[in-house]
Amino acid sequence: EKKRPKDVRRSQEDYEGSINRSSQYQYRVYSFTCPRSGGARVMPERIVTVVPTDGLHARPASQFVETATEHEADTQVGLADESLVNAESMLAVTGLGVSAGDEVRIRAEGSDAQSALDDLEQILTTPVSKS
Repeated sequence: EKKRPKDVRRSQEDYEGSINRSSQYQYRVYSFTCPRSGGARVMPERIVTVVPTDGLHARPASQFVETATEHEADTQVGLADESLVNAESMLAVTGLGVSAGDEVRIRAEGSDAQSALDDLEQILTTPVSKS
């Protein structure tokens, strides 16, 4: 019986050995750190209850997105217990389906993060006047 060269076909022992070796690797999750905070990741966020009766649809959503794009900070928004989306995307913001009374989480990272959060919170907590 002919044997294939080892470089073409791996033996069962080689295969099992590679599985055992690969299971020894550990995976690490990397995060960015802020040197002024002692190495902790700092991303200001707030949980806000939505006041406008239309939620984040139509006018409030367009004001929200416009305000988010005015700031240098990277901003994200989402329902309090769900994943976040880019707050500078009208499609993403309206796609959340946020209604009045829902709690949303807004997060900002950048030089003007606190200012961005203040302005976005203002939009979410101010009733829309009917004109």
